[in-house]
Amino acid sequence: SFLKKGAGAGALCAPRIGVMMKGQTHCTGWPELKELLKQRHGSLLRAWRAEIDKDGDGRLNFTELCSVCVRMHLHMDMMQLWRELDTDQDGQITLSDFDPAGAAVFLRFCRWCIENF
Repeated sequence: SFLKKGAGAGALCAPRIGVMMKGQTHCTGWPELKELLKQRHGSLLRAWRAEIDKDGDGRLNFTELCSVCVRMHLHMDMMQLWRELDTDQDGQITLSDFDPAGAAVFLRFCRWCIENF
């Protein structure tokens, strides 16, 4: 695992805190990561469905968020990212936290499907 064994929740997604590995992308926080995801996927909603919420349960805990960053070869302060995304401090990140506009579109689509099929 890329997280240092015994490292607390403030660990960076790198073998050693502060060390950037070859091939990693450095992100300073959510605004920069958001732009990277839009470039890679076209929208945050598509990024959520394709790369972020891999198990499809509609939420991420801190460990899952770290796993996402490792898979994406990102180097960043995970506690800072967590605080930026988990604004309601409920211990999870949902699509509504991640992309409120995309969550609204997805909800409207789900309602339309239920009403029409």
